[in-house]
Amino acid sequence: MAYLGTQGDIGDDPKDSGLATLGAWIVTLVIAAVPAAPNRDFVRESKDSLTVKHSEPFGEVAIEQKLDEHQPGEHD
Repeated sequence: MAYLGTQGDIGDDPKDSGLATLGAWIVTLVIAAVPAAPNRDFVRESKDSLTVKHSEPFGEVAIEQKLDEHQPGEHD
C-alpha cells in the first residue's frame, strides 16, 4: 500500500476534519461565554443589537433626512 498519510487508517481524514469542526464549535461557545460571565446584560444587549429597529426600509430621501437631523448643514 502506498503512503497516503493515513497512518494505516483510511478514515483518518474524516476523523481529523470532524474533530477540527468540533473543536471550532467548542472554542466559539467559550469565546461567546467569556464576555457574558462578568456582564449580565451582555446577552440582552447582543439580542437587541441584532433586532430590526425600523420595520420600514429607508429610501434615499428618508436617509438624507435622518442624516440632516443628526448633522445639520453637512449634507447639502
